[in-house]
Amino acid sequence: MATYLAETQSSGQNRISGLEINLNTVQLSDTQIQELATLELNNLVTVDYTPNRLGAAIAQTCIVQGIAHSASPGFYVIRLATGATDGLVPFIWDDPVYGLWDSESVFTF
Repeated sequence: MATYLAETQSSGQNRISGLEINLNTVQLSDTQIQELATLELNNLVTVDYTPNRLGAAIAQTCIVQGIAHSASPGFYVIRLATGATDGLVPFIWDDPVYGLWDSESVFTF
């Protein structure tokens, strides 16, 4: 276990711990808003992020670990707490990518 942790934690990684989507200021299609509204815990989301809007974008597949909605007249925000998959993803039944039994990167929880 110590060897595994030393190998996986020895170099820094960019991790996206959460994001906030203000539906009043972001231009989203009805389909995108529907997808956001139906997110559930343990769903996978891909986040594209450019730190400080400089350099190359980081694309990271994350697991949704928390969801919060804030609403008032003229204001609606969705906050997602996310966790890194560390290159592993859960098995998702009937998914063409994450539903493969023989994949090396499948884990369950």
